[in-house]
Parts: sequence; structure tokens; C-alpha cells
Amino acid sequence: VDAVDLGRVPGSVVVVDDDTLRHAPAGPLQAGRDGLGDLLMAARLMSAGPDAMVLVGVQPSEIDTGLGLTDVMRAAVPAAVQATIRELERLGAAAASAGPAVRGIDDAEAAGCD
Repeated sequence: VDAVDLGRVPGSVVVVDDDTLRHAPAGPLQAGRDGLGDLLMAARLMSAGPDAMVLVGVQPSEIDTGLGLTDVMRAAVPAAVQATIRELERLGAAAASAGPAVRGIDDAEAAGCD
């Protein structure tokens, strides 16, 4: 779960499946400030990485250093949480509720996660 730049409308929540991630060219998938495509390519070259993966991403309005969530990202958190729960259930994992979907945002911001 991360901010991911796929050129969509800011605040859009996208689920990128395992097959798409495994065949992503290096470069285009930009999660946070790291090129996710580059990281996945490096993992493939080292024969490392998870057996299966899914990326739940939120399209940011910009990717920059700083603390806190933008209003766009904050508004997308409930939809990203729901998408993550759906993916966990699809994969056979149970998701435990910690309360409202936005619980922990302030803690994440304090830790520098955006």
C-alpha cells in the first residue's frame, strides 16, 4: 500500500495485480519516491521477492518529500483500506478491524509516512 504514480486522477485508488507487477518494465511504476518497477526488476535479477504480490496504490497529486498527508491522500485512505481488505480476503487472509478506516492516519503522519 503506497502512493503510486500511474498518471491517473489524484486520489484514485488502484489495485495492481501480481501478473501486472511481475511484467512491469523497470521505471514506470513509481511508488513513493522509489521506482517500484526498478525495485521489482532488481528482485527478479536476484531471484528474490515474494511468491505473490498485489499493490494497492493511491494516485498522488505530487510525489515529494515531506511529512503528512495531502488532502487528496487523506480523502483516499478509506477507499484504499477497503481495497486492501478486499485483496486480503481474496487471498484468504482475514483482516482485523482497528476501528474507523482512517484510524492511525495521525500516527502515520507523525512517523513520516505519506
